[in-house]
Amino acid sequence: MCQFIEGNKYTGEVFYGGCGCMDTVSITVQKRHDDSITFEEKFGNTTIRVAEASIQSEDSWSEYIGTADDRFFAYADYV
Repeated sequence: MCQFIEGNKYTGEVFYGGCGCMDTVSITVQKRHDDSITFEEKFGNTTIRVAEASIQSEDSWSEYIGTADDRFFAYADYV
C-alpha cells in the first residue's frame, strides 16, 4: 500500500482562485503519526495552513487525507 512519507510533497487537482488565477493545492508532510499526519498546505507558493489530518485508506492500495479543498493520495507524490 502507498503510504505518506515525511518530507514528500503531494499535489491535488488544479484549483481556480476567485480572482481568476489558476494553480494547484499541495501538501508537504511534516510529521507522520500512527494514524495521522501533520502537513503544510499550499496554494501555489502561498502557505494556506499547517494542520493535522487523520489518514484514511482506499481499498488497501493507498492512504489519503481530506482537506477543505481537496483529497490527497499517497500514490500522487510530487518528488
